Amino acid sequence: MKYLILGASAAGINGARTIREQDPDEEITIISKDEQIYSRCMLHHVISGHRTPAAISFVDHDFLHRYRICWVQSNIHLWRE
Repeated sequence: MKYLILGASAAGINGARTIREQDPDEEITIISKDEQIYSRCMLHHVISGHRTPAAISFVDHDFLHRYRICWVQSNIHLWRE
């Protein structure tokens, strides 16, 4: 089975982690508009200058590699007719 997760919020990242723990051999891909994983709740600290973008990440720097997750940076567009 292949897993596709849209968005790198806490829910998406924790979902990917849980999938990997339950299904160690399958492919997991996360598509996100973001360049890195960070806490959106902590974004105001970056804007105010109190923290760097790297300081609001809630995963280790090797998370994607360690959990063998493919990262695709792209905007997601949904079409409705």
